Amino acid sequence: MLSARLIEHADDLKTLAPMWDALLQRSEFVSIFGTAGFAKSWWHAYGPSRALRVVVVEDSSSGVRLIAPFCVEQATPGLWELIGNFRADYNNLVFESGDVESLDFLFSWLQRNNRWRVLQFGNIPGDSAVLHYFRHAWEPTSGYMHRARAWLDVRKALAYRTWHSQHPVIGREYLGRFTALMDRPSHRKHVNWFNRMGCLRYRCITDCPEIKPHLDEFMDIHIAQRKAKGEQSLFLESENRVFYRRLTEDLEPYNALRMDLLTLDDRIVAAHIGFDWSNRIYYYKPCHDPAFNSHSPGKLLLAHILCSAFQQGTEEVDLLKGREPYKEKYASEIRTTGTLMIYRSRSHALLGKLKCWSN
Repeated sequence: MLSARLIEHADDLKTLAPMWDALLQRSEFVSIFGTAGFAKSWWHAYGPSRALRVVVVEDSSSGVRLIAPFCVEQATPGLWELIGNFRADYNNLVFESGDVESLDFLFSWLQRNNRWRVLQFGNIPGDSAVLHYFRHAWEPTSGYMHRARAWLDVRKALAYRTWHSQHPVIGREYLGRFTALMDRPSHRKHVNWFNRMGCLRYRCITDCPEIKPHLDEFMDIHIAQRKAKGEQSLFLESENRVFYRRLTEDLEPYNALRMDLLTLDDRIVAAHIGFDWSNRIYYYKPCHDPAFNSHSPGKLLLAHILCSAFQQGTEEVDLLKGREPYKEKYASEIRTTGTLMIYRSRSHALLGKLKCWSN
């Protein structure tokens, strides 16, 4: 027999972390963004303006079957979003693959709970059972009869679903094509220029204590790069700086954080902070010194990352959210994700103007 409990205090999450990560390993899509460690970093940085609404579904032996890590902003307490609704390029509930019983129980429990008006799920992997749970969800591209049926069936909450093809991925079979990238004329001319200026060196740091001293310089380079493009860097906001610093602490037990550096003598010309976990490399946050724009340091750094990924036997390099041309040039496929909005009532849907709030 299943039951649910609601966690609203961060201290109560500490004992849940081991079960959270164990359950994630049996889930449909195992991602570093789904770990308790990533959620901890996110909550430490962005939680002060939010409140927890974590739903835990358990069986009669107190075994955790499903974790729904919701949170709410203080200004909109009726909108429940998943922790990591931004900064996480994938998101989901945490439950064992194929456990539809727990999913049924969660949505039944939520329907009886009147503290929410809208549930928002963003960046959900396309094959997830959560996205497909509402078979008659309202979709902007579906036919008139399908949309009318979704709207008129008042026995169920109204689900609004959209699909996004925006995660370029490089599979193992494709990585082998990039082992000689540095020998291509398009790359070699830039390597030669840097080598005339000094010693060009690539290295990958995977030790969190060693990454920490480079964080401020990494953020400053990102700020300078964005400023040169007439844009604002996320690192101008203190909470984002806190988040990246916390990653060096909360992900240390996972041995997942990595920093890739391309240096000219002792000067960083390009850098990347990402993740290497469960045989997948996540290309998360790159930047380069705008003083070297004409010599493509970012392109050279990515080439090093891809070559080393193949050499170490990595199964996949996920270039993550964003279909920039340089990503698509390397990608072997584009992974689909979905956004799901669940409205408690039709009136709440009307008030929301049926807009999908995607991150």
